Amino acid sequence: MSVAIVTSTTFLQDVKGSISLDNSNKKQPLTHFIQVCCTWGHKLTNGTLTYKIIGADIVTQQAVKNAINKWNTKLKAIKITETKSHPDIEVNFNPIAQNIDGSIGAETTSAGHTLRNSVTAGQSVNNFDENGFITSVRISISRSAFGSTLSLNKIEQLTEHEIGHALGLGHANFNGDLMSVVVSGKSGSVSKCDINAIMEANQWKLIKSSNIPHDPVVDHINC
Repeated sequence: MSVAIVTSTTFLQDVKGSISLDNSNKKQPLTHFIQVCCTWGHKLTNGTLTYKIIGADIVTQQAVKNAINKWNTKLKAIKITETKSHPDIEVNFNPIAQNIDGSIGAETTSAGHTLRNSVTAGQSVNNFDENGFITSVRISISRSAFGSTLSLNKIEQLTEHEIGHALGLGHANFNGDLMSVVVSGKSGSVSKCDINAIMEANQWKLIKSSNIPHDPVVDHINC
């Protein structure tokens, strides 16, 4: 039996410049870390996962491929390859992002940020087996937000972020990392801390080189 769980929601700040994070009454965390969510099961035994893109034109598909290639370059222990059927990771595109109305009630995320004037630009739904290991992931990315079509650079960055979740990461508890709750121009690309967190998430394969999956031994990695 497989269980589907929404493991992450990615937010996008208003491209018009309005405030997306309200941290005025919050102290910055003393320690920066990235959450470790979960691990893949036997599908990762050979070090390869597959993906398929649904609902995107050729140019947008290339942006997704560019994002995945960045992970393949930085994370050499796992290879993510394209397939035409039965993918491990499915990347879907929605026409419009869902708005968050901060005037009605702010939404506090798992990283402790209060979001205003933001939209849900990406989401990952992980399917787990009876042992709690990932069996497949469905990623949803919005094609437009705030009345404008998202740039290919933004699509690429959102995809990079969601692939991080698909590989077992949660969110960063600070701004400026690819895995931060809100993806912005300052979030950058795959960081060393992102890689270290994925190594710990999938420790049984990437560190121990074992063929027997086990849960991550930590729930976060300090950056």
